[in-house]
Amino acid sequence: MASILKVVSNENPPAVSLTVMQQVLHRQQRRAQELLNANRRAHQRRLNQFQHALKKHQTALTEAVHADIKAHSAEVAVVEWAPIFGALKEAQQLTKQWHKKPRIQRWFSQTPTVRHLGRGCCLVVCAWQQPLAQPLIHCIAALAAGNTVVLKPSHKTPNVARALAHMIELELDPADVAIFLGDARIASGLLSLKFDYSYVCGHNAALQHIQGQWKNAADKLHMQALRPVVGIVDTSADPEQAAKQIAWSRYRYSGQTDSGPHVLLVHEGLRHRFINELKQAGETLYGQTLGRQRYNKAYARLRDNEQFEQIRKLFIEARDHGAKDTIGGHFFQRDFFISPSVLVDVLDSAKIVKTPSSGPVLPVLVYDSPQRLDTLLNQFGHVHCINAYTRNAEELMQQVGNHSDEVLVNPSHSQTAHNLIAPMTTLLERFSVRQPVQPRRKQWFEKLRPPWQERKLEWLQRWLRRLSQ
Repeated sequence: MASILKVVSNENPPAVSLTVMQQVLHRQQRRAQELLNANRRAHQRRLNQFQHALKKHQTALTEAVHADIKAHSAEVAVVEWAPIFGALKEAQQLTKQWHKKPRIQRWFSQTPTVRHLGRGCCLVVCAWQQPLAQPLIHCIAALAAGNTVVLKPSHKTPNVARALAHMIELELDPADVAIFLGDARIASGLLSLKFDYSYVCGHNAALQHIQGQWKNAADKLHMQALRPVVGIVDTSADPEQAAKQIAWSRYRYSGQTDSGPHVLLVHEGLRHRFINELKQAGETLYGQTLGRQRYNKAYARLRDNEQFEQIRKLFIEARDHGAKDTIGGHFFQRDFFISPSVLVDVLDSAKIVKTPSSGPVLPVLVYDSPQRLDTLLNQFGHVHCINAYTRNAEELMQQVGNHSDEVLVNPSHSQTAHNLIAPMTTLLERFSVRQPVQPRRKQWFEKLRPPWQERKLEWLQRWLRRLSQ
């Protein structure tokens, strides 16, 4: 029964799977009630166990990413493992502060007035972009906040999903972390249950359907949409530095991380110089000729034929309507290879501009005035993030600040790597609830004791608690 509670696949009938889902939910809810009274050492012990499991299965998980999208191990280390272990270290440091219990108030001590408690049993449903970092970092945040986790990875990266299931089955307690494998039917079955908190990442159509089901419990649901990222390069930008940043963020994983800009807005005065610098940056990363790029092991491939055909159709449709492929434009269906490509003079109405595509194709739109830039941004609507490459940050921020949730000015590699993943402090706030704490004051009989005797009693109580654990 323990193995069934850890890993469930979509090979079972839906009725049986739903029954097992309910069993997992009830078991994890009982565990979550026990964690409400746990001390910070218990929460740190869970994080240390999760860290040990990650290090033990790091090679197997890296090979699974390579099997799904042919990503090089060095690229996986930068895109996946660096954010994961960074988030784990930050969570371990924050756990020491968040799970402090209130003590006796003294005139020289600063006791916390707010205590953070876990929400209970949390559901994490992830997309296939960043197949390791996205689910694991959210699991780390949920565990650090004192929750139990049910994980549903994407079925579009099957090798990564099976590797995660193998790690959880061997190393972790099913009452703390459980995983379900399967397609959208499994995800909809999980979302039909009453979880204390749910995080869902996906496309807008699926999220709108989920939002309608959870309209009576909107505070228990957080949805992360795959919205486009717009890049802006104005005349004051350094074209060489901007081209290096954009090439690395857009072409890593063959554009399948959704962290780099999906559409690039370049000023007319910097157009030709910037395109040349972008071409040199791509050649420096993956090779100067088509043959070197195709057989370069550091350059990833697309996930499957469905994604390959989607990118190819968008590329052909844009080129048929007047766009020029100044860089790349080579497609090989045999191994799902698309060379690093740039389309210039793309129409505003092209599908590749309106539809965020997970591929190494970057459409470039040219503007020549602030009014034209406002017109282009209004066509995109409210986007998720804007990467602004400029030296006049204040002037550009005033113009584009209302069009996006976040504006990154000359973003670094680490900033562009976390498009779908919020900072750890924000994640901990989402996976926890705040409880006001009233520090306990001394009673009259406690004041009669000398200070050294009270301290001795506290040491004795702490020692007895450690023995009971």
